[in-house]
Amino acid sequence: MPMITPSNARATREALAVYIEVVYTLARLLAPLAPYLTEHMYQMLRMHFHWAEPQVDDIDGEDTIFALPFPTPHLPLIDETSERQILTLWSVLHLARAARHRRNVPLRTPLNALVVFGPREVVRDLIALRPYLRRELNVATVTLTNDYAKYGVSLTARPNWWALGPRHGADAKRIATALAQLTQDQLARYNETGDLSALAIDDPSLPPLEEDEFTLHPVISGPAFPPDQDPAHWEAVASRKEPLAVLLDADPTPEMLQAGVVREMSHQYQLMRYKAGFHRCELADMQFCVLENPGGMGVGDGFGGWWNVMDDVPGGRFVEGQVQDGLTACARAEEVIKLRGGLVVKMVIVGF
Repeated sequence: MPMITPSNARATREALAVYIEVVYTLARLLAPLAPYLTEHMYQMLRMHFHWAEPQVDDIDGEDTIFALPFPTPHLPLIDETSERQILTLWSVLHLARAARHRRNVPLRTPLNALVVFGPREVVRDLIALRPYLRRELNVATVTLTNDYAKYGVSLTARPNWWALGPRHGADAKRIATALAQLTQDQLARYNETGDLSALAIDDPSLPPLEEDEFTLHPVISGPAFPPDQDPAHWEAVASRKEPLAVLLDADPTPEMLQAGVVREMSHQYQLMRYKAGFHRCELADMQFCVLENPGGMGVGDGFGGWWNVMDDVPGGRFVEGQVQDGLTACARAEEVIKLRGGLVVKMVIVGF
């Protein structure tokens, strides 16, 4: 259990109560499928039930988990808005990572900008999550918009068969064909105004469209890029299932490439510490020297000021210099690492 002090007593007790309730509920859910494991979890958890009182009311002190009732959902705690926001967030993250993969730009390399396209309700959902998008996708700016034409993104109206079929029967296929024949001007007017009259179908025998009978989807049919920008720098990806698309500035500057290399070296440093058996707070230096640098990347003098990335690594710092061949008496590990741009460095962990 964590150490409780006067300064953190309340927060620690609340955190423990939440942890115990989660594990307690999970154990009851899994009991029919994993009886031995969940019984062991429950017996270990029983010793700590006092931490969850009185915050958690539904904890029973039975001798075995199989004497407990199956958990029931707390329906008032279900937040449909939050669920929708998180699902949309996951979809955007998937699309943006796909754009990075297409351009072979690792997630550790920072990029300048990301543009996310979606309906008005999607844009509203993502406004509060913009900082998380920047942090998770390692981009400087995130723009949320439904102005598709500004960026050269086309639109299409996809039929919602679950609404068209029961409502219109045999006419559903004819309506779907009419949706496919709508022009970009019609779709753009509807996207801007929300007025269904902009989507008037020429066939008078068909009923007028309703909002739940179709969904506007972005389509990447050609180069998509912001105004006054080089299209070669941008990578566009559209979702096949959801009305979402992203446009990623996938051309990192030399400074961003430096930052990506430092982050990769930081990652390798942590892996080497783990392999060498370092404790989390045990101090060590990472000595390195450059073996190959065909791209002429600026190395040294703080590597362009990006060494502050190491501030988040416990007990670590980078020291550039000539590394002797073989392990020294105080060295604990060494590796030769090939990084982005053909840069090859030799890294040695030296303990104190």
